[in-house]
Amino acid sequence: MNQPPKPGQFDAVLGGTGNHAPEFAAVLGGIEALLRAYGSPDPKIRTKAISQALRYGDEGVNLLVQTLKTDKSNNVKNLAYDLLLSRDDKSIQVIEALRAYELSPWQLQYTISAHSNWVNSVAFSPHGRILASGSRDNSIKLWDVATRSNIASLTGH
Repeated sequence: MNQPPKPGQFDAVLGGTGNHAPEFAAVLGGIEALLRAYGSPDPKIRTKAISQALRYGDEGVNLLVQTLKTDKSNNVKNLAYDLLLSRDDKSIQVIEALRAYELSPWQLQYTISAHSNWVNSVAFSPHGRILASGSRDNSIKLWDVATRSNIASLTGH
């Protein structure tokens, strides 16, 4: 992979002055300038910065992985996820970050609507391929996680 040139003394962030790049600025100056732009409190500027991350090889990939783990903006994290997912060569680090983001706690993955009353509990099988849901409708339903289909219903419990 071609390595991007290192920034020189005349490299800059075009589009404005100040500590942070304006929303529609072009980030020049190598990975260091990209990291400075990513340090902005403005999610639009961070989005612009990471949109260019894959141009910087492993350092850019590392930024995207870190973004998935720590950024507070869902829009920024979603772009990092999409960029990492689009890569053909996925390292273990990238695969683990993608999986962690896909299964992020407190993020809705799917809505089960087959019960006629409140769902009281859910549990995964040890291998993670089946989900059991128990409801106040006195039923337990088993779900195939991959297809999201109901594979069995137990009633009267």
